[in-house]
Amino acid sequence: VKNFMLQITQNSQVSIHFKIRLKDGSIAEDSQAYNHTFDFKMGDASLPSKLEAQLLGLQKGDHKKVMLMSEDAFGDSHPALIFNMPRDKFDPELVLEEGLIMGFSNPAGQDQPGVIREINGDDVKVDFNHPLAGHVLMFEVDVMNVSDVAPVLETVETVDAV
Repeated sequence: VKNFMLQITQNSQVSIHFKIRLKDGSIAEDSQAYNHTFDFKMGDASLPSKLEAQLLGLQKGDHKKVMLMSEDAFGDSHPALIFNMPRDKFDPELVLEEGLIMGFSNPAGQDQPGVIREINGDDVKVDFNHPLAGHVLMFEVDVMNVSDVAPVLETVETVDAV
């Protein structure tokens, strides 16, 4: 018998702890490592939509495991997002290592993370796919809190007549 706690709906504000595991069982991400919950509004694209669909109906205290294929999680890895860049485009003081995630600016001036995949002499291969793209992932979710999203109230300015 469900109690009267709020269930997650398409309009809920939700706080969760989560772990993302790779196929081999290793942990790729763990929100508890940061000592704070991951807070989001359902439908805001913070999580893959297939994962959100699995959260509907859950309540505070619930635990759920969801396996997502790569195309339902962070997408497949696209070779067109892997670029070779000359080493001299990087700060000479920077120690480049394979697996290093760095911030770059894309042509629109927005921050874009890239992963150093390979260093071959003066050539550096940078992968701009999401670091978890191309992976089957197991999400483990603990629901910490559920609330209704409060409607936005308009502020009406009043002027007192003198």
